[in-house]
Amino acid sequence: MKNTVEKRTAETILETPFTVTIGVKSYEVARPSLATLIEVSKFISQLPENIEKMEDDEDQMLREVLSVAVDCRYLGDIVAILILGSKGLKARKFNPQKRRRFSFMPVSKEETIDPQRELANEVNEEMNAKEIFELIITLLQKLEVAFFLSTIIFLKEVNLLRKTKF
Repeated sequence: MKNTVEKRTAETILETPFTVTIGVKSYEVARPSLATLIEVSKFISQLPENIEKMEDDEDQMLREVLSVAVDCRYLGDIVAILILGSKGLKARKFNPQKRRRFSFMPVSKEETIDPQRELANEVNEEMNAKEIFELIITLLQKLEVAFFLSTIIFLKEVNLLRKTKF
């Protein structure tokens, strides 16, 4: 089926979720919200800023990529936030019940599960750079960033109208 404007509009209005596959697991992408965009912007600000654009020099490109690669681990966090949404980022307590050997009393050890960290690690380990790039582009398109930007611009323009003395 062709991806027409009408189809995308219907999906947006009906808030049709879509599925993303990372490795062998499938994730249903959360509905985008302003809180999700705020969380994503925290990690985008952590990405390296001064990467030079290179046209044909592969040696210089390799040096540049290797010098900033450690800071690009945030790409996994960005993908995780875009998939889980701001509501899915909350750490959960997990209490596995284990029994002691030769005892009837269960040993309870509470563990914290951080879904963002787990998904970010999975993205960084299972996906290559091209797949991460394409996934980020797809997820950002679903965020309707243009709408957020137009709202911010509108509010800034409204702020220009100031009360005057009579």
